[in-house]
Amino acid sequence: MVCIRRFVACSSLVFVLISGIWIVIFITHKNPCCSILYSILALFLSTNVVWMSCMQHVQEFLNYAKFVSWWVSLGVASSIGLGSGLHTFVLYLGPHIALFTIKAVQCGRIDLKIAPYDTIQLKVGPSWLDKKCSEFGPPVYPASAHSVRIPVFDLLPQIQLEAVLWGIGTALGELPPYFISRAGKFAMPLFFV
Repeated sequence: MVCIRRFVACSSLVFVLISGIWIVIFITHKNPCCSILYSILALFLSTNVVWMSCMQHVQEFLNYAKFVSWWVSLGVASSIGLGSGLHTFVLYLGPHIALFTIKAVQCGRIDLKIAPYDTIQLKVGPSWLDKKCSEFGPPVYPASAHSVRIPVFDLLPQIQLEAVLWGIGTALGELPPYFISRAGKFAMPLFFV
């Protein structure tokens, strides 16, 4: 809601600026070449103002888009038939689940991520992996004899989104081989006639 209000305010400001600049350009300059240059400059500056006002929200959206496309593409790669099925789980999803669980048990809390997209991605590690437990605060779950017991149902929502996205990608990756084999099945009678 704040972004919409900010965008409306920025767009209103931009409209006033553009209208004012157009009026000034057409009144003061009789030379069309200068008018065109000034209008291009005004258009560039006005779009820059709108872009900068919502840049934080655009960056957040891009982070979520990269996160979703990363895990879905790993799922697709696991089942499309390229021989990478086990590898995407063993190299990416499995270690992410294990590292998060180990870190949560070490620190005694599950709120380690700064955002849902704070996971293992291409050439980027999660921010919580290298932090010390004292940076997260005191343990939320009580410690038993030698470790902290965190209920599975409290830990599951923290790693569930990545697993579900990977699963969706796996389901989507099953579709191309299915349609190829289906087309082959229907084309078979044509070869034997």
